[in-house]
Amino acid sequence: MKKLLHKLTTKDSYFRAGAGVVVLNNKNEVVIFERVDLPGEFQFSQGGVNAGENPETGAYRELFEETGIAEHQITKLGEYPGWLSYEANVEPQHIQDYRGQVQRWYYARIHEDTPIDLGLARDDEFMSYKWLSIKEALDEIVIFKREMYVRILDYLQEDILDI
Repeated sequence: MKKLLHKLTTKDSYFRAGAGVVVLNNKNEVVIFERVDLPGEFQFSQGGVNAGENPETGAYRELFEETGIAEHQITKLGEYPGWLSYEANVEPQHIQDYRGQVQRWYYARIHEDTPIDLGLARDDEFMSYKWLSIKEALDEIVIFKREMYVRILDYLQEDILDI
């Protein structure tokens, strides 16, 4: 039993709790962000949920910290109805604290007059961004998150936007 418990608690078996936000504009395009540490790789704003923090609070905190987009600059549209996970695609020697994340996802529409200014972000996570159609965004997403993002974006189209 001790060997089994040790195996379940090693770093390479830990999935961190996280949350993310898909931000849309008035044309139903989504914004994706290019990572500083992985140039050419794009994703939505997402990150870890702090101890004692609920996932929705964590998602919108991360959105502000990573992109400079504040809650008063968006309208919340809904959330994905469950937890999703992904496994990080990194070499074992580069795993720091976790192997992937289990996440809650939220949807928001940015107010039309709100520019995105990554210079307002507290974290230096993203170097650029672009607005794309949902289909175009899927083609740009980092491969190890693609399956999860397909589910997030299918739900967005079918249940949030009803298209």
